[in-house]
Amino acid sequence: NVGTTITALLAALATDSPEALTIALVHTLFNVSAIILFYPVPFLREIPMRLARGLANLAVTNRVAVVAYVGGLFLVLPLVGILILK
Repeated sequence: NVGTTITALLAALATDSPEALTIALVHTLFNVSAIILFYPVPFLREIPMRLARGLANLAVTNRVAVVAYVGGLFLVLPLVGILILK
């Protein structure tokens, strides 16, 4: 994940757009900050794994719940954010 943000940062350096560089830098710093926060603490490192396993178990037993989860996370939540910002 950090590798792709570094690639985006290098691509942003090739443009003349300060906005592109700002976004790429923030994205890189966000990922590096998450590594600094999560990696040293074993308990925090397990949280994403437990959540992924839980979602996988839910997908096996109830596919509709997973479709609702994905739709809510990637459609409804961004729409709510857009409506709030307008």
